[in-house]
Amino acid sequence: AKSGRSKAMAGSEEIFDNVFDLDASNQANLIDYIGGNGINLDLETLDYDGWSSDGERDEMLSSDLGAAKSSKTVQEAMQLLVPEVQEKPRRSRGKYGRRKFMTPDEKAELTRQRNRENARTTRKRRKMYIKKLQRVVHMLKSHQQNTVTPTDAKEESSIQEQRTRNVLRFFEIRENGIVDKDKWLRVVSPEIHMSTPVTSYESASSSEWSRGSLRVLEGVSAVIQETAFLKNYLIEYVSKKEGRLSNRSDGVIKYCLNPSDFVMVGDTLMCDWRMTMNHDECKNNKGVNKVSSLSLVGMCKCKFAVDHRICAIDLRFDSMGFTRLLEDFGTRKMRPVPSPADIKTHQLSDSNAKLFNPWYLAAMDQQKVLQANLHKILMQSASNANCIDDASVHKK
Repeated sequence: AKSGRSKAMAGSEEIFDNVFDLDASNQANLIDYIGGNGINLDLETLDYDGWSSDGERDEMLSSDLGAAKSSKTVQEAMQLLVPEVQEKPRRSRGKYGRRKFMTPDEKAELTRQRNRENARTTRKRRKMYIKKLQRVVHMLKSHQQNTVTPTDAKEESSIQEQRTRNVLRFFEIRENGIVDKDKWLRVVSPEIHMSTPVTSYESASSSEWSRGSLRVLEGVSAVIQETAFLKNYLIEYVSKKEGRLSNRSDGVIKYCLNPSDFVMVGDTLMCDWRMTMNHDECKNNKGVNKVSSLSLVGMCKCKFAVDHRICAIDLRFDSMGFTRLLEDFGTRKMRPVPSPADIKTHQLSDSNAKLFNPWYLAAMDQQKVLQANLHKILMQSASNANCIDDASVHKK
């Protein structure tokens, strides 16, 4: 028996030597087959008592090995070597098994059953999603009521009055061109965000950034600079018409708001506003006093902080229409002008005083016209006398 086991081991080594001579795919198939069926190739556990003699045992082993070598697949070879090992059953093909063995009626019934299960699952999932959304909405509503809506009606009325007063005060400070930071901080937060449409008469500074067609000013200092620019530069620019530099008074900006039209929801207030720019001409060409004015309509949206100061304000108006009104109001076309950061409050810096002064710009335009006319006269004289060239004319 011991010699038989040793010969069997020798035979198994011979088989595996031949098997490992196969390519990688067949080796992988052999390994998968062995691991998947739980086959143990330890020939020490085989029983050889059934063999009558050593010759019969050797003959059977040689015949089995020859048959295994001549097998076309690894599975056939393993069945010949270990016939008592049965294959494990295949894993079922899903919940409904194979469809190719079903009749058409069974397939139709199976399809209807599957559709009913899918519809039932979809309805259940949709109900769960709707319930989740309802819980979220209820939580947000309760949070908003607890944080925004006061418990006392008198307190709510007081808050609305205070916020309305701050909005009116904001436009009052803006129309008067006040640059006192303490007065501004009584109405707005230090980190206020103010957005306005992009206009052709202003350029962005370092404290501003653009968001599409809007310019956004961050901080109370940027808002003060923009207010000073509008009061001290824009009115003077449009009120000084070309060729008329005397007998003119300063323009006046006025904002008109109706508190009864304010709409307040939570910490947000919306209203409409109207800005008028009036300029009084002392005398026109006929010696009659004349008043020039223009009007602009816009919307305002404010958000308030916990202390009821304005933390964000959005001013909307027709920027292109306003630019055309300014062009019609003054004879000179609008030019891009420096940002509010380049202009000191109430007066320009010394270095830019001449460059950005409307009086100086008008005088320079007149000087250019005079130079052009003089050059034209000199050129006509030179052409008539035929003794003065263009270079000498420029030199003179």
